[in-house]
Amino acid sequence: MLLTEPGTAADDATSTALLNCLIREVCAPEQQVRPDGAHLVARLPRAGVVLRTGLALSLIH
Repeated sequence: MLLTEPGTAADDATSTALLNCLIREVCAPEQQVRPDGAHLVARLPRAGVVLRTGLALSLIH
């Protein structure tokens, strides 16, 4: 069973997991996450830092 696309490097998978955790545990509870077209904008609460990343769309409806 593959958890990522074939050819995905370990560092790419790790950084994706860390970003997902940051959004889920830090940004989302403070409602600091919003889609912006093909991107996701996440503001770090009380830090004044804004992250913008590509938005992956799920194929599951």
